[in-house]
Amino acid sequence: MRSLVAVAMLVMSSPAVADDMQWIGFADGGGASLLYGVPDSGIVEITFACDTGSKQLDFIYALEPPDAQVGMKLPVQLSG
Repeated sequence: MRSLVAVAMLVMSSPAVADDMQWIGFADGGGASLLYGVPDSGIVEITFACDTGSKQLDFIYALEPPDAQVGMKLPVQLSG
């Protein structure tokens, strides 16, 4: 589960593949993940992941803001 999240953090999407982006879900005994990316490409833009029994939801967005620092907290607004 954590390795999937780590991969999502390292990969950024390209505007050229924006039309191929899809929501992709995974679940197993250890937790669940919902990704927005291009299937079978390694390109992931957004990831939501949680471990079974945890009350924490991990959110990963493949964009590094200017002056980013480890542990930095940023406001995020999601809309549809």
